[in-house]
Amino acid sequence: MGVVRDPAAVQPPDPRVRLVKGNATRAEDVARVVRGADAVVSAISPRPNARGLPAPSLATNARARTGKYRTTGDRLLTDSAGKSFISFEDYAVAVLDELERPRHIGERFGVAY
Repeated sequence: MGVVRDPAAVQPPDPRVRLVKGNATRAEDVARVVRGADAVVSAISPRPNARGLPAPSLATNARARTGKYRTTGDRLLTDSAGKSFISFEDYAVAVLDELERPRHIGERFGVAY
């Protein structure tokens, strides 16, 4: 299931994903949508783009899929240049790894190279 503000205006990334109306920044919406779920993945970016709208912070051309990444608790991971990034593919691997072998139950965690 995916949560979007306007399901009629968005195509799901996969036909198996059902889109439901909700706002991930409203606690009431989140509570309603996740009720009864075994796991919840929140992958929203808090940083706005040039128009003030949330912007994705996942790199589309960063190292393709490596299967290697670092995780952290509730802090920003950076490389030696002070950059924090990860590809869509490795982010997905990290999320699935956490779902299959939980290490951050009830906690936020970060993922980066």
